[in-house]
Amino acid sequence: MHLFVGTYSFSFAGVEGNGEGIYSVLFDPETGAFGEVRLVAKCRNPSSLALSGDKSFLFAGREVFKGDEPAISSYAVVSGAKLKAISTLLLAGELPCHLAIGAGHNRLASAQYWTGDVVVSTIDEGMFKPPTYLTREGRGPNIKRQDGPHAHFVAFTNQDTVLHIVDLGTDSIVSHKLSTGSVVLDTSTLRVSAGSGPRHMVINQAETRAWVVCELDESLIMLRRAGLGWVIDSVQPAFPTPLEEDGSASAIRLSPDERNIYISGRRQSQIAAFTNEGGSLGSYDCGGICPRDFIITPDGNWIISANQNSNTLTSLRRDPETGSLIQSGYSCKVGSPVALIGN
Repeated sequence: MHLFVGTYSFSFAGVEGNGEGIYSVLFDPETGAFGEVRLVAKCRNPSSLALSGDKSFLFAGREVFKGDEPAISSYAVVSGAKLKAISTLLLAGELPCHLAIGAGHNRLASAQYWTGDVVVSTIDEGMFKPPTYLTREGRGPNIKRQDGPHAHFVAFTNQDTVLHIVDLGTDSIVSHKLSTGSVVLDTSTLRVSAGSGPRHMVINQAETRAWVVCELDESLIMLRRAGLGWVIDSVQPAFPTPLEEDGSASAIRLSPDERNIYISGRRQSQIAAFTNEGGSLGSYDCGGICPRDFIITPDGNWIISANQNSNTLTSLRRDPETGSLIQSGYSCKVGSPVALIGN
């Protein structure tokens, strides 16, 4: 299978940028080995990626501040792993950090971390229609990290009529019912523990359960659906609670069989494993430094970790029966990898 890898391409706000844009990498699902690494789109800080359902179009967020033109770009996927630029949508908000495409493949949302807003745009053959901006307000108790809203994740459910927003800055998960023109018709808001800093979410196929990783206190929240939004079933540590510093838990994934939840810890350079009911299966070294993002292959047999500070991708074999992980010993070099998606 082919992987697309988004990288930080220049340094900003204390972050090193050793990449040049979007890369493609061949991955062998039999051995866990990586093939040739190729630069397929030279662009600025494509730190979030989304692929259309038919895998014909790739979308990338340009995570930069206003002076460097924050944007979402679209590409046609050609011959499996080559990209052809199609369109760019400039954004009023800053630091787009997460993208989501609806199941109908014609609606895309982008979360802007720095300004806290969310953009929703209809897409047609990779072209963007005029967007709708959903603004956010509020703050949390952590002065350094929660001085305002910081939207960090978006996802569609209910045949793309409901948009869920995970907001690290306001310790909230907001669910909007949208009209066909992306006007908000109704809203449900779930408040989570003050200062926890919810970051990313995974939702099961039935759209009845969800799991959220909180960055700042490194906790795992298990949710169940309640009408438009969510209610909390339980909360537990994903990693030992940080005491004298903010946590840095990052990505969360649900295995294809929906039996296991996995969470990456950047401070620890580990991936923690859980049952879908929250039972801990232990933590595993990712094989690199600072696993900003990771994916689980469609067959459920591999986890591929994008290790930002070691400039590597690494593979870990997953045991579908136990949920445990073991390093394959294979890796490849990619400068500042921060986003992964399989093609």
